[in-house]
Amino acid sequence: MAGRQPQSVGGVYIAPGMRAAEIDLLLATDPYVVNGVAEHHVVEFTPLLMAAGLEELQSQG
Repeated sequence: MAGRQPQSVGGVYIAPGMRAAEIDLLLATDPYVVNGVAEHHVVEFTPLLMAAGLEELQSQG
Protein backbone atom coordinates (compact mmCIF):
# COMPACT_ATOMS: atom_id res chain seq x y z
CA MET A 1 0.00 0.00 0.00
CA ALA A 2 1.34 3.47 -0.78
CA GLY A 3 0.02 6.97 -1.19
CA ARG A 4 1.05 10.59 -1.39
CA GLN A 5 0.55 13.45 1.01
CA PRO A 6 -1.34 16.62 0.08
CA GLN A 7 0.59 19.22 -1.93
CA SER A 8 2.97 16.47 -3.12
CA VAL A 9 5.30 16.97 -0.15
CA GLY A 10 5.72 13.29 0.58
CA GLY A 11 4.12 9.91 0.76
CA VAL A 12 3.62 6.84 2.87
CA TYR A 13 4.46 3.19 2.24
CA ILE A 14 3.12 0.47 4.50
CA ALA A 15 5.27 -2.65 4.18
CA PRO A 16 4.25 -5.23 6.79
CA GLY A 17 6.69 -8.06 7.27
CA MET A 18 9.65 -6.20 5.73
CA ARG A 19 12.64 -5.17 7.81
CA ALA A 20 13.84 -1.57 7.64
CA ALA A 21 17.07 -2.65 5.93
CA GLU A 22 15.09 -4.40 3.18
CA ILE A 23 12.94 -1.35 2.65
CA ASP A 24 16.03 0.90 2.52
CA LEU A 25 17.50 -1.28 -0.25
CA LEU A 26 14.27 -1.19 -2.22
CA LEU A 27 13.77 2.56 -1.84
CA ALA A 28 17.38 3.22 -2.92
CA THR A 29 16.32 2.07 -6.41
CA ASP A 30 13.56 4.71 -6.68
CA PRO A 31 14.34 6.81 -9.78
CA TYR A 32 13.68 10.00 -7.81
CA VAL A 33 16.29 8.93 -5.23
CA VAL A 34 18.76 7.76 -7.87
CA ASN A 35 18.52 11.15 -9.61
CA GLY A 36 18.82 13.13 -6.38
CA VAL A 37 15.40 14.78 -6.41
CA ALA A 38 13.88 12.91 -3.46
CA GLU A 39 14.84 11.03 -0.34
CA HIS A 40 13.07 8.49 1.83
CA HIS A 41 13.00 8.05 5.60
CA VAL A 42 11.91 4.71 7.04
CA VAL A 43 9.92 4.98 10.26
CA GLU A 44 8.96 1.75 11.99
CA PHE A 45 5.82 1.61 14.10
CA THR A 46 3.58 -0.88 15.87
CA PRO A 47 -0.02 -0.54 14.69
CA LEU A 48 -2.46 -0.53 17.57
CA LEU A 49 -5.70 0.56 15.90
CA MET A 50 -6.88 -0.80 12.57
CA ALA A 51 -9.72 0.23 10.30
CA ALA A 52 -12.21 -2.49 9.47
CA GLY A 53 -10.88 -4.67 6.68
CA LEU A 54 -7.18 -4.01 7.41
CA GLU A 55 -6.75 -6.45 10.29
CA GLU A 56 -4.61 -8.75 8.12
CA LEU A 57 -1.94 -6.05 7.89
CA GLN A 58 -1.60 -5.99 11.68
CA SER A 59 -0.80 -9.70 11.83
CA GLN A 60 1.95 -9.36 9.19
CA GLY A 61 4.01 -6.86 11.20
